[in-house]
Amino acid sequence: MKDSIIALQVDERDNFASDVQNILTKYGTNIKTRLGLHNNEKNQGLILIEFAGKDKELNNFKDELKDIKPLNFKAMNLNFKQ
Repeated sequence: MKDSIIALQVDERDNFASDVQNILTKYGTNIKTRLGLHNNEKNQGLILIEFAGKDKELNNFKDELKDIKPLNFKAMNLNFKQ
């Protein structure tokens, strides 16, 4: 199990927020932290997520996000030595 930080930028927020929300709900048990910010003037949303899970779960999550065309995201793995 590893933690990743994922930043999502949703363009056309009014049209695609529900699609993004459905994916976030599906992976809700893997999402430890979520912060959502919106910019009404640009109709954009920025979501920061702390995702905890196995590589396969993370890859499936990212694959589903890729299907939403007006969405861009970057992921960063956190591997701190204990």
